[in-house]
Amino acid sequence: MPFTCKVGDSFFLPDAGRGHRYVILTNSNNEGKLVIVNFTDARNVHLLPVFTPKDAPHIFTKHTSVNYAFAELVIRDRLVSNKLERWAFCNLNIVNKIINGAFQSQHTPNFIIKELRDQYPLEYEKYHTWDVDNPI
Repeated sequence: MPFTCKVGDSFFLPDAGRGHRYVILTNSNNEGKLVIVNFTDARNVHLLPVFTPKDAPHIFTKHTSVNYAFAELVIRDRLVSNKLERWAFCNLNIVNKIINGAFQSQHTPNFIIKELRDQYPLEYEKYHTWDVDNPI
């Protein structure tokens, strides 16, 4: 099955940290951009949620967390045009945990919170604890 660039699609990208697996959290916005976050070794980041190989053995090989501080807003067409490595679908239950965690994390950038809020308003109201439009 080809890479579809939809919520839950995950893929491996090379980066400064020798590469990480990323997952798509949103549909494209009006500018054709979507939110992606990367997974990292849970020992390096003390963040929740933590996933294990039992959650998704095709994605997680060890205890893994989400690096919310490095969440990105990327152009969908650039992802589609790249030959993405190790593409896999991430279960939507896992995606929901990641989204809820993004709203709760103090490390998630405000511009990412705003994008997530636009597509997941109920989760924003339930899990987010400060007004992203008027931070203190």
